[in-house]
Amino acid sequence: MTATSLRSLFTGTKLNNEFHLDVGKISGSEDSHKIYVAEYGNPKGIPVIVCHGGPGAGTPPYYAFYFDPKKYRIILFDQRGSGKSSPSGCVIDNTTQFLLEDMEKIRNHFGIEKWVVFGGSWGATLVLLYAEKHPDHTLGIILRGTFLAREHDITAFLREGCPAALLRPNEWKKLTTEIRESLKESNLKVDGDNILEGLYSLITQAPPHVQTKIASLMSWWELGCSYLKADMKEVEEWSLGPNGVNMGIIEITYSKKKCFIKPNQILDDAYKLKNIPIFIVHGEWDIICPPYQSAELIEKLESSQVTYFRTTAGHSAADPENLHYLIESTERLAKLLGSDR
Repeated sequence: MTATSLRSLFTGTKLNNEFHLDVGKISGSEDSHKIYVAEYGNPKGIPVIVCHGGPGAGTPPYYAFYFDPKKYRIILFDQRGSGKSSPSGCVIDNTTQFLLEDMEKIRNHFGIEKWVVFGGSWGATLVLLYAEKHPDHTLGIILRGTFLAREHDITAFLREGCPAALLRPNEWKKLTTEIRESLKESNLKVDGDNILEGLYSLITQAPPHVQTKIASLMSWWELGCSYLKADMKEVEEWSLGPNGVNMGIIEITYSKKKCFIKPNQILDDAYKLKNIPIFIVHGEWDIICPPYQSAELIEKLESSQVTYFRTTAGHSAADPENLHYLIESTERLAKLLGSDR
């Protein structure tokens, strides 16, 4: 595939509406979680909700540009504690179950009966869990970088000898050195070289300035591993900002809590998706969510409506070949659903 044959984003898509949806009081507080929601595209088009990754990364507006605005009614939202949702970085009453309930509240707010669910990485996890819980409200599924959220999937880029550590040795050394030194500085100990245990101990027990540094470091490590060729200056700037810190806090918490789901839950419930068209895009150089996860999911799916694009890209949705096949997926799904609307 040549560069000239790759699809490009539907730039210029207009924002129609944005607001914060109150989804309930926070335990032990007078504050509520308020979810940022934005609507783009054709109000009479195929409804689609976009689930961002992380968890905690927030949704950049360009995620709306993967869809033809004439064909789709595009709904973006920032999950609890993420992006423009408030309070920022809050992990109280912030679990997978709450996020799934929030998606239903958004659907009911708009009066949508069925919609397409679209997401990558952690967003793909949320998409699969939502569709398995609410197949009657799911028109179609588009996944990028499938993440099945089992313990070995969670640590796939956070353990010695993993592909990320081998392919990014300098960055891995910085990550592990910072964790060891911060544990020592904070008088904290963890068993062996358990990276995730070290990260969680630091964001929950270390002094505030260390918590911030470690949360930022986690975002730096993940974002730097997401691209085939990362601009590390841009990666560092983002990771040091509020969105990077929030993502680090939320992602480490979810990872430690095994994403608040049962072991193997997604594959065990995959049979519930058998009547739903599914498109999967996965980069063969994805070192955050290695592609064995898409292969295992496809094996479990009892559906003839699965289209799989394995690309030569990495993890990021912005890698040109991933971007191309995500747009190809939205276009094919629109055509498939067009006769039903």
